[in-house]
Amino acid sequence: MKLPTIITLASAAAIGIFALGAPAASNLGAGRLALRTENLTPYAQCPMRNAQCRNVRAFLAVIRWAEGTSGADGYKTQYTFKKFGDFSDHPRSVNCGNFNGKRLCSDAAGAYQFLSSTWDTLDKKLNLPDFSPASQDRAAVELLRQNGALAKLEKGDFEGAVFANAGTWAPLPNSQGVSALGQRSRRLEDLRRIYVQFGGTYAAN
Repeated sequence: MKLPTIITLASAAAIGIFALGAPAASNLGAGRLALRTENLTPYAQCPMRNAQCRNVRAFLAVIRWAEGTSGADGYKTQYTFKKFGDFSDHPRSVNCGNFNGKRLCSDAAGAYQFLSSTWDTLDKKLNLPDFSPASQDRAAVELLRQNGALAKLEKGDFEGAVFANAGTWAPLPNSQGVSALGQRSRRLEDLRRIYVQFGGTYAAN
């Protein structure tokens, strides 16, 4: 049976669905987020002076922070914060949590919380070799391109990129400041802080 709503990690943590030792989504008060630059392909090899490259890299960090997967294990995190260890393919494991007597399930996985159906479409298009961090980043960048956000980021239009992706990543707000998918969204001002923290700019140099 198709569920009417699939809750993301960030939304689930925010409303307290998981009570048995699940970590809360990352927050700004926790200090600077630690990222491994080698996991930011295909943009990791761009020169840092290149504003277009920096903006895309910073936006990927924004998505991971919004989804609650910015930690060291983000690329191997599933819905309900379970971890997987095999990067050969999307784990395709459906995990469920209870909230207000309702059982909510999803097979979302990875740093960008890909559903297996979304991953299969991207995998087929990009001919990805696995579900490694590099492949996850490539797939996320492709979604940015499909949503028209890649061009916006290359011009330094951060807000436009956030709004363009609101229908893909539930924690990102739309132009009205709410989740386009009916879930809890992050505040735009917090997303801006993460973007700037990771080198994002508002005008290409």
